[in-house]
Amino acid sequence: DRRGAAGDPLCGGALYAHIAYPRQLSLKSDVIRDAFARLGRHPIDSPVEVAASPEEGYRMRARLHVHGARAGFWRLHRLFTATGADLVYACNGFRGNADAIVAARLAGLPCVVHAKGFDKFSWLERALSRGVAACVPMTKAIEDHCRAGGMSPGFFEVVYDGLDLGAFRPRREAPA
Repeated sequence: DRRGAAGDPLCGGALYAHIAYPRQLSLKSDVIRDAFARLGRHPIDSPVEVAASPEEGYRMRARLHVHGARAGFWRLHRLFTATGADLVYACNGFRGNADAIVAARLAGLPCVVHAKGFDKFSWLERALSRGVAACVPMTKAIEDHCRAGGMSPGFFEVVYDGLDLGAFRPRREAPA
């Protein structure tokens, strides 16, 4: 499942870039199932189907669409309502998911945001955070950063996403 990761390693959202795309979808399904079980207290026994998106050239901007007298993210709203979604899981933090957060709110769905880094938050992210059901930061330090930055979702639940260095012990000796 491992592959060479292309692109800028400092770019956010490339957490799974070194993993073959079909396996990425499987991992994302597992993350969603875990969020439902741990945060929503609603275990899902079968795999969750994750809609694939293009591996390259994914959205770099959001487009508001006008519908009558209202403007919003109507394509996402229609997707959420047409599929009968119960929850919107926004990976990669508040900053790059304004469209999903707003569309979830328009559809009346709870939104969970997975915070993976130390983003700078603007007034927009702070305002959007008030409509988010939960934030799942990867570490306590990221939770503290979000709180200090004025983020105020319904609640925070740290889910460590990485290697437990306290439990991991390499078998080989380090070179002298």
